[in-house]
Amino acid sequence: MAPHERAQQNQGSIGRLILTLTLIMLGVIICSSTLFLGGDAFCRRDIDHWMPVYPNSEIVQINNNGFIRPRASGITEIVYFTEDNVIDVRRWYRDYRRDITRDEVNNNNPNAAARGLADTTNSIFAAQDDNGNENGTFIRQISNCAYS
Repeated sequence: MAPHERAQQNQGSIGRLILTLTLIMLGVIICSSTLFLGGDAFCRRDIDHWMPVYPNSEIVQINNNGFIRPRASGITEIVYFTEDNVIDVRRWYRDYRRDITRDEVNNNNPNAAARGLADTTNSIFAAQDDNGNENGTFIRQISNCAYS
């Protein structure tokens, strides 16, 4: 084989190598993105299932250390306000939790229910005006999913 023929053959090998490496890198990026976005969607669904937003409440404060959006992958703290009183809000969350755990092994014990991927915490406390009178409820929700 002549020297110029070997050079042409080597150029073809380098081209195929570059194409192969490019396709491998593209595959890694696509697989990683799919896993990340799928995990984010799963976290969002899990958080919405175990810790729903109280009806007609408004966001007062949000602290999002999430990757894409609040209440999904990452850590999110949101404080909501509703004009409903504390007793009604607590009753609503208790009844909701009882409904979703009704078919679990530990029937009627919402704290013993199986959990998903997300870690959720919910604090409910009365809002007070300047005179110390109750005028609504603050709901503080913290979610942590796929974040360590």
